[in-house]
Amino acid sequence: MAAHDVALKVTQDQALSCDSHTKVLTEAGCNYDKPATSSRAALAYRSPSPSRGPPSRTSSPYRRRRSPCSSSSLCTPSKRMRSRSGGPPSPTPSANKCRKSQYLGSSICTPTKPKPCKWNEENPPAAPRRAFNLTVKQDDIAEAIAANDLPLLTWALLRGGAGDLLSEAARCKHLGAFDMVLRHALPGDLARSGRQALDLALMGCMKKDDLGYQMAELLLQYGASPDDGAQPDGVGKKSPVHTMQKPLPPLPLFRAAQLQRSVAVELLLAYGANPNRVDVASGQTPLQTVCALSQATALLDGMPPPLPFSSREPPGKSDGLSESWFPPPFPFDDVNLEGECVVEALLRHGANPSECGALGRAPRELLALHETRLRGKLWRAERWHAQRPLQLVCAFAHHQRAVNSKICNQRVGAMWECDDQIFSIVSTFL
Repeated sequence: MAAHDVALKVTQDQALSCDSHTKVLTEAGCNYDKPATSSRAALAYRSPSPSRGPPSRTSSPYRRRRSPCSSSSLCTPSKRMRSRSGGPPSPTPSANKCRKSQYLGSSICTPTKPKPCKWNEENPPAAPRRAFNLTVKQDDIAEAIAANDLPLLTWALLRGGAGDLLSEAARCKHLGAFDMVLRHALPGDLARSGRQALDLALMGCMKKDDLGYQMAELLLQYGASPDDGAQPDGVGKKSPVHTMQKPLPPLPLFRAAQLQRSVAVELLLAYGANPNRVDVASGQTPLQTVCALSQATALLDGMPPPLPFSSREPPGKSDGLSESWFPPPFPFDDVNLEGECVVEALLRHGANPSECGALGRAPRELLALHETRLRGKLWRAERWHAQRPLQLVCAFAHHQRAVNSKICNQRVGAMWECDDQIFSIVSTFL
């Protein structure tokens, strides 16, 4: 303490000089670093603690004191606050390694153990959930249809208590339940869930009068739109930016053409689907989609299966010229009959064969090189489509001439003959 009192009595005149200040502190017996400036000398000075011993040579007086609980592997907030608030000194790091029993009462370290629930009459256990059985579900659906009970049918279809009743009936592939749901449906049910049910029915429509075909026909008979362009929930129709915020489902006709189901395409066209409507998600018409898929479908459907490993020649014995070494030939002579039927159905109902979609190419240009017969049909359809306005004008002229045939006017008759000659010349040129 005497050295400390001497250091505090340093006058202002002695502190002006760094050398004199250092000399006074050295005579007082204080541990002082020479590189430190005189202004930092008083702040850096610390009285030696008799309990901790002399300070270490490597320790710097400017280094921040380490918290006594920082070396501990486990430190609670109460101990940290006690060490900062000038309470009793914390134990040394060697004594900080305490047992686990000291921290068993802490809420931070001790996990909460769930107490076993005691079931009694007032709190009975939940009934175990019955495993899903398709046979039992079909029996429940049949009982509900026989009783003509819609709530019972809803319980049989939606075991979880939530979902779309019409779509679930289409997934179950039960025609009687599908018909009963449609008979009891409200006017807004088809507008809300008819699109998804129609997509599910079209996916199962492989041939005429099968289950998927009958479901799709029932939907269309009860008023489902074959050209349903309803946007999903939360999407605006004013701006195309808002329209593309969510992926839009494809149109029913586009989906049927993409799956190359000719019976589904003819069914939708018979109920008034527009063959020239562009799908928003892909930017293509159904005709362009079929032509773009014709090459890949023809190659995958007509490719022969690979040879089994037992019938192949070992690589060591092969001279590179045997027949098994060559890859199987591509079926360029085979044609995609299903895709060709879809194209013919679309052309019969007024599809435009010369319209360029998002790809900037006509449907005839999207065909594969080996699709010669389909290419010829599209070329003839393009010529007929180009002649169609002139044919309509000439048909109207023939109609007017038949109406005015009673009028004996040579000038009118000469005018109709001139129109017929012009039409024949233009048709020959096209």
